[in-house]
Amino acid sequence: MGNATIGVTTLDDVRKVYGPADQKRMTREEEANVTICYVQASSKGGAYLEFETGVMGGYDRLTGYRITRIAPREGCSPTKADVGALSTANGIHLGQNVGDFRRAIPVAFDQNGQELVYKTITKRKATPEELKRLRARWPDEKEDHFDVTIGIRAKCRDNQLVDLYVHKIETY
Repeated sequence: MGNATIGVTTLDDVRKVYGPADQKRMTREEEANVTICYVQASSKGGAYLEFETGVMGGYDRLTGYRITRIAPREGCSPTKADVGALSTANGIHLGQNVGDFRRAIPVAFDQNGQELVYKTITKRKATPEELKRLRARWPDEKEDHFDVTIGIRAKCRDNQLVDLYVHKIETY
């Protein structure tokens, strides 16, 4: 989203672009994911941007993001960035026509009313560098891949995208 990449960008990187924001736990559980949230008000209404991380991101690297016109929670920090104008690398943005959204992400979504949901679990072969680190830590482990879980949830209203949540987790 914007210039943030899941698995690469850190919360500190996000703060450098969008401004200061406090981390908040998503639930009361000890290992719950944390989010930082931004709001930008305009004549078109508010737009919110959330970034999340957790155990799988080392509580630092992004594991997900959400851009929405639906207020996610209180306590979002103001940003001067035009959140409503942000888009993903493949052009997805708030207000986008549902047909264009589906063409931008050509996967088999489950649809429940105005909500589209996609989840997949795949495997990714570890790079030689990753294998070296993993074998140093767990010398008897034979696995050479990561399980990758990707989830997308989109909510629409009047045939337009009003909420997009994307997350990606890699586990060994």
